[in-house]
Amino acid sequence: MFRGPEAWLVISVPVVVFLVLAGVQQTKQMPFAKNFKPGNSRNLISDFGLPISLIALLLAAGSG
Repeated sequence: MFRGPEAWLVISVPVVVFLVLAGVQQTKQMPFAKNFKPGNSRNLISDFGLPISLIALLLAAGSG
């Protein structure tokens, strides 16, 4: 099986793109719906935090 750094890159790119676009969409919709509740805003941590972590790990592993 193929388990090199390129495999992590192949898996991480779609996840990063999906989560960042979901976070952007949510931040665009929050003012229109006037929904600034803590539960709604907490999702942004995972929408932007996980991609930042994945990119940092990929760069630290040398596959970026």
